[in-house]
Amino acid sequence: MELIDVKNELKISNSKLDNKLNRLILLSEKMVEMETQRTIQEVNEMFPEAEAIIYQARLMFIEDYMNYTGNLSDKKIEVNSKGSYYMLAPYRKEFV
Repeated sequence: MELIDVKNELKISNSKLDNKLNRLILLSEKMVEMETQRTIQEVNEMFPEAEAIIYQARLMFIEDYMNYTGNLSDKKIEVNSKGSYYMLAPYRKEFV
């Protein structure tokens, strides 16, 4: 059960208590976000080559896709400047 569930279950009408619970909810969300960022940073420190490996994997996927389709001009896939790719909406179902 999350804090928001507790708040809803209590059906609080006291605005001071309601405000405190809202602040607690925001604080818990921020703590989760900070912990996630710290974990990402620790992983990047432990495996500094991870970003390069991910980038190479993306490039290999794009190359395989080009070999399969012949080119990228069919516009089923979009590639941005960072090497990220995504399927355009009408074609996503083909790969699910």
